[in-house]
Amino acid sequence: MAAVIWPGTDEEFDRLDDAVARNCDCVAGVLGLPPLTCHAHAMLGDQGALDHLLYVYRVRRVFVTREFYALPKRSRSGTSADPQHPRGSRRIPAADSR
Repeated sequence: MAAVIWPGTDEEFDRLDDAVARNCDCVAGVLGLPPLTCHAHAMLGDQGALDHLLYVYRVRRVFVTREFYALPKRSRSGTSADPQHPRGSRRIPAADSR
């Protein structure tokens, strides 16, 4: 089995360790049965999972900013850019059917 290396900082590891501890479902061996390792602890042995978790942790602010705080692009004419309509055309709002 290859050694797993945490590529992040000590603070990032402490945060991961706390998250794993909060989500631990490990079962100790009882009455001669083998102990069962939970999925959270099993993940710590997967280098790819650790690398991906660290990547997402570090770039999450970019994702959240783009998703929730993005402003619509404006064309030069001041209307919202719409890829389905040619540049300079305007979308006519639908009439209210009350």
